Amino acid sequence: YSLYTMSYGDVGSDTMEYMERYEYVSRGGESSYEFLYDLLMKVCVNLGFPFDAFRYITAFLTFVGLEYTTFKLTKNINIVWALYLIYPSMYDAELIRASLAMGFIAVFLARLISSNTIKHYLICTLLIVVATLFHSSSIVYLIFIPVWHFIRKKIRAYHILVIFISLLGLYYTISLLFYFVGNRITEGNMSYYEGMYHGNVLFNLIEDRKSGSAGMPRP
Repeated sequence: YSLYTMSYGDVGSDTMEYMERYEYVSRGGESSYEFLYDLLMKVCVNLGFPFDAFRYITAFLTFVGLEYTTFKLTKNINIVWALYLIYPSMYDAELIRASLAMGFIAVFLARLISSNTIKHYLICTLLIVVATLFHSSSIVYLIFIPVWHFIRKKIRAYHILVIFISLLGLYYTISLLFYFVGNRITEGNMSYYEGMYHGNVLFNLIEDRKSGSAGMPRP
């Protein structure tokens, strides 16, 4: 836990970005992250907590979710935590918002496996909503609810095909959404988005058409 919360390694710049945002908010600035993350940050700032204390709190919430899921799904708890310590714990330590969301997603997956009523599915949906309010990418996990429901009903092959096509459509929809939104926000600076969707055929085709090089191999 201490290794996790005090990690400031060379994994990435996320921790420094979060630290700078925390200090900015402590000086009276505003944050534009997801609602629950900003709320938790403002509460800690108002209580006079330093950034390290904020990290301990966020890590605690993450670990509670992981611990609940581990106890729920396996008796080999020490093995799970040992493997997690090897990888990817130090990466997760850098990604504070994503790790917070991951804690709730872990609980969601543990609850989903035993879900068979509308009430259970509503609880699972609520967990995803909470996770999404920490990191917006968590919304994609909503697709697991109908998929699991169909699996429990022992769906046939054509149902699986429909689900696969739906997931593929969701992937490309999100890809296009990030592309067009990102293009408007960061006009002329698309290298980040191009790197994010490297290998996405649809993305590359759009870029080719915009540059007039459709059909030409990309460098």
